[in-house]
Amino acid sequence: MLISAAIEQTRAKDATGFQFKAMSTDFDGLVDGVIGVPLFETYQLALPEHPDLLRLDSKIRRAVKKASRSGMRVRDAETIGELKAWYDLYLQTMRRLVALPKPYRFFEQAWRRLHPEGVLRLLLAEQVQAGQSRLIAGILLLQWGQTVSYSFAGWRREDQNLRPNDLLHWHAIQSACEEGGRWYDFGNVRVGNQGLIQFKRKWGAETASIYRYSYPSVPGVSPATGNSFNPASSPNQSRGSRVRHWVTPLWQHLPIRTVRLIGDCCHTLRYY
Repeated sequence: MLISAAIEQTRAKDATGFQFKAMSTDFDGLVDGVIGVPLFETYQLALPEHPDLLRLDSKIRRAVKKASRSGMRVRDAETIGELKAWYDLYLQTMRRLVALPKPYRFFEQAWRRLHPEGVLRLLLAEQVQAGQSRLIAGILLLQWGQTVSYSFAGWRREDQNLRPNDLLHWHAIQSACEEGGRWYDFGNVRVGNQGLIQFKRKWGAETASIYRYSYPSVPGVSPATGNSFNPASSPNQSRGSRVRHWVTPLWQHLPIRTVRLIGDCCHTLRYY
């Protein structure tokens, strides 16, 4: 069995651990002590057979119209140079969200390997005024089978009121439907992230849980909730909240070059 073989490899190589994710708990009990715990929620929108059957919430319609009236247009990125320009926006976004960015080499390799096969798309939202275009935002999409998955995003904070992300997702959903897709996956949300959950729910997406399986198992984690003890009373939870309270303003004021360097150092991806 693959899980048992992976655990044996973990032991043989004296590795620190082994993890995988699944969208069900079907693997529970197959190996002693390996139990799935809820880690993320994923949001998937079922697509109709024809784009004309797509329905938008009134708030989304207003946002899309506002973006269009502001001179926004959406197009596919075509060059490495455009990928680099989007990556700068991605770094700014990760700094705002206090999140560790993936290295540029991750996206460059993905672009070189997957874009020619039609598996990867980078949609760019630009504002066109007086014949000049300005990059506002972009989302990176992956397509496999009949599912199009939203994977990464970058946008300018000062232009967020132009609603570029709503326009980008609407364009991506229409395109997926036109090409015969049956699902648009809005991606993972860590359990409890209400702001991001609300953004994805407004599109009418259906919710499914993603479970993490770990070997060795994580001490103190409840399979029922995925939380360590009671989130409200756990010392680890409280300590983590205090640390984030102090780290957030520091991280958000770091130079972009420093944010990029930290991301490069923290991601050891051997397949580059």
